[in-house]
Amino acid sequence: MVGALPRQRADGDRIAVIDAGKSTLRAAVFAGEQMLARHDEPEGLPHPEAPGAQETVLGKVEDALHHLGHSPYRALVLAATGIRGIGPSESRLHAALARRWECEVLLANDVVAAYLGALGPRPGVLVQAGTGSLVLALTEGRSPVLLDGWGHLAGDRGSGFALGQAGLRA
Repeated sequence: MVGALPRQRADGDRIAVIDAGKSTLRAAVFAGEQMLARHDEPEGLPHPEAPGAQETVLGKVEDALHHLGHSPYRALVLAATGIRGIGPSESRLHAALARRWECEVLLANDVVAAYLGALGPRPGVLVQAGTGSLVLALTEGRSPVLLDGWGHLAGDRGSGFALGQAGLRA
């Protein structure tokens, strides 16, 4: 599914942003506060440590950025499910993206993108409850608190999966 804005010429730095969960991928390119193009896909990204994930992620990012156009980019932001830190798989992905797009690359968990989109850079609490679930809370002077979000086998209390499983048990 493509939701593109009319192509516009933009001078200055452009930043490409991709927000990808397991079920959807949304991408946009900005010049300052102006959105130049947007692209949506009905399928998200695999967990970074799944077999073959890096090749799949690189292919999907390539496709999304091709739809957006407006390169070169000053920065590429990839906020995706499964990115919890910068381990070996995230480091390899970061290096591959930076090499391919020759720009600054920022990797983050998609809950960070959701938090910033909903609340901006201020203290608060984000609760995501759907097929999976998690809570992210931020306050000044303290470390962030992240609860659940580990998938149906290791957490996600209160998720649709957990509720359905409890219903089947009952």
